[in-house]
Amino acid sequence: MSQHLESLREHGFVIIEKLFSDDFCERTVEALHRIERKYSIRPANQDFSGRKTVRIMNLLQYDDLFQEIPVNEGYLPIIQNYLDRECLLSGIDSSEIHPGETAQPLHCDTWWHDDLRLPFPVTVNTILALSDFTADNGATRLLPGSHHWPAEKVAYEVAEAGRVTHLPATNPKGYGAEWTPVIAEAPKGSLIMYDSRLLHGGGANVTNEPRPSIISPFCLGWVRQFDNFAYGLTHEKLRSFSPKLQQLVGLERYRGGYSNVNNMSPREWLWGDRKVQQPS
Repeated sequence: MSQHLESLREHGFVIIEKLFSDDFCERTVEALHRIERKYSIRPANQDFSGRKTVRIMNLLQYDDLFQEIPVNEGYLPIIQNYLDRECLLSGIDSSEIHPGETAQPLHCDTWWHDDLRLPFPVTVNTILALSDFTADNGATRLLPGSHHWPAEKVAYEVAEAGRVTHLPATNPKGYGAEWTPVIAEAPKGSLIMYDSRLLHGGGANVTNEPRPSIISPFCLGWVRQFDNFAYGLTHEKLRSFSPKLQQLVGLERYRGGYSNVNNMSPREWLWGDRKVQQPS
């Protein structure tokens, strides 16, 4: 674990090869395609999200198979040590880059909070490669060390007119000039983990096959999650989760206080003793 933590701190990313089995990856891809067909999910048709990239949000609502991903002990302790021992799962979504998709602009996930360059990590993102990631099929591009760069170095400039139809798909200053990203090539079942301050972006897919993946960001326990699990999942589904997954989606109190319901954890309030102490 120490080697992975050191890589995250210094370079901003780490790749853990073959963390999930080929069988698990294949069953996951089958589940994703089944969901796409059932709900007629199509690309968002945006420059940033991709005009040939299929994304499914909040996978926990669809299939129990996805519950195994966030709690995997091969990488979760690394995030807990790097980020927060009571960190939360911020989202769990799919991204399948289809043939002909163009490269995503390099960006930081910190644009969600106005690109504040905080001196500590707020979010750690993970990408599970459900097929081999290669330079030709859209493997993620990463800019080592850019999570340490000051705001002025990663400030965005206006993109060329007509190129972009959805923010934050603008070109950070220096893109294509002084920056040389690495390509996160990795075999199927590998997990790519990176600090959300790191500049990154999906690659172009010039092959004849799609490149499926699962994207699961984790955030500090006091940060609002990207996927709103409290409203996006039924009580029955939430109750079926393991205690660890319940904590990750926000059903426990953070440090004994945050997210309490009448001084109880959401889990206790929903399924335990509902008695509330009345004020005297």
